[in-house]
Amino acid sequence: MRKRILIALSLVILLIGNSLPTNAVEQVNKVTYSKRYYLQESHKKISSDLLKLIDEQYRTNKETKEQVKSAIKNMKALIKAEDSSSYGLNKSNDDLVYVYIRVNDNESTHIIDNYANKVKNRDEKNHVITAWVEVNKINVIASLEGVRSVNTVLPPQVNVGSVTSQGDALQNVDSFRNLSGIDGTGVKIGIISDGVDNLASAQVTGDLPGDVITLSNTVGGDEGTAMLEIVHDLAPGAQLYFHDCGDNELAFNDAVDALVNAGCQVICDDIGWITQPFFEDGIIASHISSVIDSNNIVYVSSAGNEAQNHYQGIYRADNTGYYFHDFDPSSAGYSPLLVYIPYGETVRVVLEWNDRWGASSNDYDLILADLDGTSFVSSIEEQNGDGYPLEFVYWTNTNASGYYQIVVPKYAGVAKTLELYVYGGYIADGYYTSSDSIFGHAAVPKVIAVGAANADSPNKIAYYSSQGPVTISYPSAVKRNKPDIIGIDGVSVTGAGSFSNPFYGTSAAAPDVAAIAGLLWAQNPSKSASEIRTMITKGGIDLGTAGYDTVYGYGMLNMILAASPCIPENLAAAPSDKSAIISWTANAESDIAGYQLEYKTTAATNWTVKTLAGTVTSTTVGSLSNGGTYQFRLKAKDSAGNFSGYTDIVTCMPVDNVAPGVPTNFRMTSVNDGRIVLAWTAPTATDLSGYRIAYQKAGDTEWTEIGTIAKIVTYTMTGLENDINYKLKIQSRDSTGNWSAYSSEIEAMPQDKTPPAVPTGLTTLVGTDKTIQISWTANTETDLDGYEIVWQKYGTTIWQSEVVGKETLSKTVENLTHNTRYYFKVRAKDLKGNWSNYSTVVYAIAKDQVAPTSPVGLAAAPSDKSAIISWTANAESDIAGYQLEYKAEGAAYWTIKTFASTVTSTTIGSLYNGRTYQFQLKAKDSAGNFSGYTDIVTCVPDL
Repeated sequence: MRKRILIALSLVILLIGNSLPTNAVEQVNKVTYSKRYYLQESHKKISSDLLKLIDEQYRTNKETKEQVKSAIKNMKALIKAEDSSSYGLNKSNDDLVYVYIRVNDNESTHIIDNYANKVKNRDEKNHVITAWVEVNKINVIASLEGVRSVNTVLPPQVNVGSVTSQGDALQNVDSFRNLSGIDGTGVKIGIISDGVDNLASAQVTGDLPGDVITLSNTVGGDEGTAMLEIVHDLAPGAQLYFHDCGDNELAFNDAVDALVNAGCQVICDDIGWITQPFFEDGIIASHISSVIDSNNIVYVSSAGNEAQNHYQGIYRADNTGYYFHDFDPSSAGYSPLLVYIPYGETVRVVLEWNDRWGASSNDYDLILADLDGTSFVSSIEEQNGDGYPLEFVYWTNTNASGYYQIVVPKYAGVAKTLELYVYGGYIADGYYTSSDSIFGHAAVPKVIAVGAANADSPNKIAYYSSQGPVTISYPSAVKRNKPDIIGIDGVSVTGAGSFSNPFYGTSAAAPDVAAIAGLLWAQNPSKSASEIRTMITKGGIDLGTAGYDTVYGYGMLNMILAASPCIPENLAAAPSDKSAIISWTANAESDIAGYQLEYKTTAATNWTVKTLAGTVTSTTVGSLSNGGTYQFRLKAKDSAGNFSGYTDIVTCMPVDNVAPGVPTNFRMTSVNDGRIVLAWTAPTATDLSGYRIAYQKAGDTEWTEIGTIAKIVTYTMTGLENDINYKLKIQSRDSTGNWSAYSSEIEAMPQDKTPPAVPTGLTTLVGTDKTIQISWTANTETDLDGYEIVWQKYGTTIWQSEVVGKETLSKTVENLTHNTRYYFKVRAKDLKGNWSNYSTVVYAIAKDQVAPTSPVGLAAAPSDKSAIISWTANAESDIAGYQLEYKAEGAAYWTIKTFASTVTSTTIGSLYNGRTYQFQLKAKDSAGNFSGYTDIVTCVPDL
């Protein structure tokens, strides 16, 4: 049927083109601008459908009040005055409408009590009530200062489809029951849907047990009966409960609470409240989230059947000048959203955009019109900062089946993301958006949102099954992964109450999952709801894109897989010497009893099994052959004896990866100019092949490694900087290439300890006055600082020394002892204070070759036959004596007389009186050197 509709729809698109007729534009503009201009303040609080009911100016030319009343009644939201008593309402003089009334945050909902015919539900936390009110009281209520809005209560969307097959076998539930004997006994499962009007019929046929507990059945219908049948087929021992969905959102929350209070551990619904927020959690989503957090329950909900009845896109202005949203961004002109509406079908269209709920200042409107724009319904709520980003229309097609257009004008504000659902019509191919078509409480993270696959093609998602992800904008932007799991629809039911058989839609798939949750809990009564949810999501057989995806979630739920422990994760095999080190992440389940590790060579057929305790997450498999490839796989086992599936096989090739020992006693044995000499003790390793030394210079952050060093125990590092501290460490290597850890660090500082060369060319030169000059050849070192000359007197043990600068190449040593041997040697020194060895020893004999000065003061005094001779003592310290010479004047030879050095006078006798005598004197030093003679003095002896 749908295929034929889409073909016809494509022809219509070709015929009408991509633009609104001029008269349609004018009609739409009149609604969105002219009528809004005259809105009273109280009217701004009232939904558009109610405005048409209370004031004709809001109706189009073709709309009558009776038509408006009929449309609202079609939504089960209007009761004629004369029928009020039969519906349990108070007597009324005017027709009654069913509405949500929201009050300001600082107000109590009780301000409405005096104006309502009957209050049905009240939620003070969220400041909202549902009530039946007279039509003539609508504007009165809206005029109250504390009232925020008055909106029609729209019935929920029941997520039913229309086709068949069996989930019991396809999801291996029957196999599980047969193997385990578990049928859900001891677990309470509650269903929320429209009704169970013909429950008794299904009980008569045995498709439902006689002890189903119905807490409420006021809405009517038999989708609840069909859902209960599916649960009973899969979990026949479970205690079943039912509560209708209620006729408003608050009543739905009450239904959830009623099932929780009745002790239901699993709750499943197939309800979508179509005006709940799309971009944040509304009162139902928030309530269910709170219930899950406060109670140990599993909540299952159908994901929805709106994959092809949903549109989402950022507002894009058309080219008409009227700010209509262009639904086809690929077109050059304007494109409305085309929908096909069959005859007699009531269509509901809901539009929202990503503003904060109750704080919208971006004003969009919603119009459903025929193709020429002459007949339409509209919603023109005002969003002025405290409004709701919501517009909705509903309309029953009493004309022939045909094509209609949805128009979204932007009255004020900025471009936002628009999201729109159509219930009861078909969106044209190419215009619907399958992704992000899940909203409301099914989008709550801890709710299990169930998509559907038809029984006749269980590996393919049903075309109508809503898809994720879910775009949440408030309180913070996030993408939620939905759906969670896929169930089977198209299953057989009794068709009680003429309900569709087979049963299609996510409404049929959700009870599959709820029943499996019940079976899992019956099998594992000590598990928490969170653990049961985990078992369900890990029990999916992957479909679509590998891993989780937003079409299939975690895949098609399989009972056997869900009941088993999770497949262990992160299995890894690390090679070692003739062994493999196997590790994995511990399973999260609380009842894991152990693991079974299996391994073999790639060529082998049989696996070797190793059983491990549940607390073990690593083990070493030994006795393997290095160089051979081994395969490993692992599965978990729970306390009930259920095995998980195997992990993927991992492979490993054992190798010698055992490092040799760390070298010990690593030390510095010496330092020198730009070098450090290191030594260590070798580790005990038969396959030791060498070492690696790393060093770090002071001030550096990185280590420098010296390439592989041979198998030695000492090493000299060269090319280093003197007077800089170095950190050093060493590691050893075996023949396979395994490196040990580094040793502890040591420190060393290279220093210049190389002495200069020994001076050469050493010679001596004897001086005249007890001096010896020593000289040598200059050293060539650039860092030469000077020399040391040392000498030693023969026969002594003491060396005397003198240090001279590097420019000095000779030295005269004075005050030596005459005729004495002296030994000499020289050594050189550099700027670091390093001394060379001494040179070869040379020697020389000191000589005193300097004569004393001639004595002075020589005088001769005459006496009888003698002369008294005197002089002044010489000042030299080495005067050994004096030699006095005399002769008679005219004689040829002098007579010599010697005196000690202490003598300074003498008497010369045996002379002849009257005769003239001459006298001269010279001094003699200890070396035998004579001074020159004094001047001759004369004397004549006499009486």
